[in-house]
Amino acid sequence: MGDRFPIRLSPGKAFGSGLHETTVSCLEALEGLGSLKNRSVLDVGTGTGILSLACLLLGARKVLAFDIDSDAARNCTRNAALNQVSEQLRVFQGTLEAVSPSVGFDLVLANIHGDIILKEADRLAGHTREEGFLILSGLDYTDNTQAKSAMKEQGMEEVSVLFLEDFVTQVWRRPPGRLRTGP
Repeated sequence: MGDRFPIRLSPGKAFGSGLHETTVSCLEALEGLGSLKNRSVLDVGTGTGILSLACLLLGARKVLAFDIDSDAARNCTRNAALNQVSEQLRVFQGTLEAVSPSVGFDLVLANIHGDIILKEADRLAGHTREEGFLILSGLDYTDNTQAKSAMKEQGMEEVSVLFLEDFVTQVWRRPPGRLRTGP
């Protein structure tokens, strides 16, 4: 595509250089969503912040990003400065439990281990606003079916599934009229 833009990264020790298949498929899924203009985003397990940065560069209004690794959180903050989007990005070191259950987002990204996605399915779906999207990546083929069942239980609607090498990326949407149940 001719409308792509560069993302500047100083990877440091954090995950997310843009070369791993889960990151590549998340970026493809983001492209498939179209404009993120004025959208709010939650980036679960941000690593370098590459997905947060992509969302901001695609027009997102604000991003809340976190990682359990303090080095990753610092690295994400540095990369936001490199891409001149620090004002719209809030980064912290912690877990999904630190995000208030009452806060919903237009887009939730979780490029993390499949077992954590399965454990946190209710929270991930619960943070997705009505007509919002949820992108799950880091699932292997055995986690794929379980994650689909968990998301359907949460009232989510499947949009697409991307298979790339050894991993699966799922895109979900909270349909109109199906309110967030929260974690």
